[in-house]
Amino acid sequence: MNFRATEKLRECPFNPVHQILPHRMASHIAKCWKNHPDADVKRCVFNATHIIKTPLYESHILECPDRAIVERDLCYREKANDQLRQNEQPKKSSYSLPSTSCEEDWDNDIVISSYNPTEHIIYREFTRPPPPGLGKAARREWRKKEIERVQRLKDGKPIFDLISDEYETSEPPQYKPKDTPTSINHCRPVESDTPRRPRLAANIFNKISESEEHLTHKLNI
Repeated sequence: MNFRATEKLRECPFNPVHQILPHRMASHIAKCWKNHPDADVKRCVFNATHIIKTPLYESHILECPDRAIVERDLCYREKANDQLRQNEQPKKSSYSLPSTSCEEDWDNDIVISSYNPTEHIIYREFTRPPPPGLGKAARREWRKKEIERVQRLKDGKPIFDLISDEYETSEPPQYKPKDTPTSINHCRPVESDTPRRPRLAANIFNKISESEEHLTHKLNI
């Protein structure tokens, strides 16, 4: 049974001859209004199928049967929006921060870093270069352990027995300083405290005296 056929037909606001089913009235008005562009009518804001003549429009707005439905829906939406805005506002916390002194002591501040680069690189799947100062055999042993460490990491096996030696503390090697070359100035003989010029004058005076004695000896002969 077609229940649509039992519905009461409605009269078209533009042409009384048009008898339209209620569920088709909106589409019919959109088409029929194009054929009557000069009609002095207005569309109701509460129901689009209410086409009212302009002089009667205000009175219809006050008495429209669908007005109560629309206003009730608008009121419900407004309350829902207010409730949503209240829920979005951050709640004030009752927790109060402890009072702190304004005086700062930077000497007592301890900076703790949670990142250890040495420990971080140990658990990476690539071989590390040998540390400086190792001999040929020690470097060979280092590379062997590194290859085994990477293979264990790939297999998900523990590696602590391979890296335990790195955590042991040991004193740094003591290096004997090289002998410094002797300066050239140190090879020079130590000069006397006597000034050089007086010594030269004394030598010249002695030679002159010897020459005079030699001449005197010849004249006496």
